[in-house]
Amino acid sequence: MRILKAALPAVVLLASVAGVQAQTVQTTLNYPLGVTGVAVDYVANRAYVLLPGYNSDGSNAVQVLDTQSNNVLTTYTVPVASAIAVNVITGKLYVAGTASSTVNASGTEAEVPELSQKTGAVLATIPVSPNVGTGIVSIVADPLHYALYAANATDNAITAINTKTNTVTSSIDLSGQTPANVAMNAFSGVVYATLNDNQVAIYTPRTSALKYVPYGSQTFGIAVDPIRNREYVTDAVFDVPSVGILGSKGNVRASVATGLFPQGVDVDFVTNKIYVANEADGTITEVDGGAASAIQTIAITANTISVNPKEAIVYAVGSTSVTIFSEE
Repeated sequence: MRILKAALPAVVLLASVAGVQAQTVQTTLNYPLGVTGVAVDYVANRAYVLLPGYNSDGSNAVQVLDTQSNNVLTTYTVPVASAIAVNVITGKLYVAGTASSTVNASGTEAEVPELSQKTGAVLATIPVSPNVGTGIVSIVADPLHYALYAANATDNAITAINTKTNTVTSSIDLSGQTPANVAMNAFSGVVYATLNDNQVAIYTPRTSALKYVPYGSQTFGIAVDPIRNREYVTDAVFDVPSVGILGSKGNVRASVATGLFPQGVDVDFVTNKIYVANEADGTITEVDGGAASAIQTIAITANTISVNPKEAIVYAVGSTSVTIFSEE
């Protein structure tokens, strides 16, 4: 059964390659109070939009979209709204952030609630840190190894969570460096975190090995292509902005120029296209991963990117909107 579930995402994607369309903006969803990110479950045909302070009482919410029609299916309240991830095999949905606590002396708790993707009901709450700080800024689900990894900016660590038991299994100390984003390769299990400086942390859970590799001067966004075993890292600067194409061990294979202050990045591992959100000049750079060169610049303002490889659809997340467009 597990082998069948693991193969399902690849089967779905192979069936969808012929459906790639020319680039077209399908819709723009506006959220005046802000939007944090989008998690895409391409197996279940769902996208989850994380909305801090969305409800009339100021509470957070997740809005569920049908990825084929872009229709809103439901909206439900969630406890925290700093980061979101979905496991495409189990369908489990996770959000992360900082909540008040009556247990910790600090009065706060960085936590990861596990949610029912259908109703938003909290199935479990996983405490990550009792300390005061920035909290969890990014999470990623490992669909094949029953794990979830959090970029824990409070403790300057990558926090590893067992999603079978919903417990923290380890905290990978980053030697005082603050993680900005986290990504992982589901096939190899290797975890990558950008550190808001000129380094990327590479952690191998199988051996507990941690190493640092250099790129640029201010690494921020990161995405992983599990098929080609590549990492894409944005250098969030104004003078020589770029996205780096790194090998599995962190060697820099190429550097592609982008727009100003590149932030989020994601990759379609079916079409081998990379999308970079250039926040300062309101553009998205589309990159051909094979040629390691920019294809075009798209006039859409965004700071975060999520790709649906099944439908060849890109979710461009701005500060108050989500623009959904098809790949070219």
